[in-house]
Amino acid sequence: MKRVINFLLVLLSAMPVIACISCSGIKGDTASEEPVVPITSLDQFNTIIENSGNQLIAFDLYADWCMPCHVLAPTLNEVARENRSKVTIYKVDTDQFPQITAAFNVSGIPFVVFIKNKKAVHALLGVQPKESYLKIIDTYADTSSDMEMKPDGKKIEGLRIQAPRFRPFSIINHQEIVAEDYNKSFAFLIFRSSK
Repeated sequence: MKRVINFLLVLLSAMPVIACISCSGIKGDTASEEPVVPITSLDQFNTIIENSGNQLIAFDLYADWCMPCHVLAPTLNEVARENRSKVTIYKVDTDQFPQITAAFNVSGIPFVVFIKNKKAVHALLGVQPKESYLKIIDTYADTSSDMEMKPDGKKIEGLRIQAPRFRPFSIINHQEIVAEDYNKSFAFLIFRSSK
């Protein structure tokens, strides 16, 4: 009888571990299954920038202590999941990678910067409605020229990002844009590397 009780106790104590393993969905590389991919090193960041080519990518600069960042996270996960063929979204912990934060001259978080052809083409500061992110993705995901379209239809010259050197970027155009199809206004930022 003691054996049966001991066996049941061992089995019961092992069940939560077994449940955790089966619920975690271990299928090889779990990082690739996340909708928003975390940046884990400066080398990874540089490689992503260098190999992105014509692919639209976005970096969500956040901090664990930032409540608006936590509010934005589910929206970005949903946007990333729904638009995998158009954009890849990465998240950068500003406390862990201050060099990346400084390179983009970030003045507040959450800060989402969209990059194409190694150029920062658009950025959003603060929590914005999902439609704002979708509009930017639709605007930049399918264009292939070196000139990019702003939401108002005017063209701007793309500005190169120097990923390996972490040169600071300065804001050359900051304006409040209120479009009819947006529920809220958003900040439009363009960056140019300083020499």
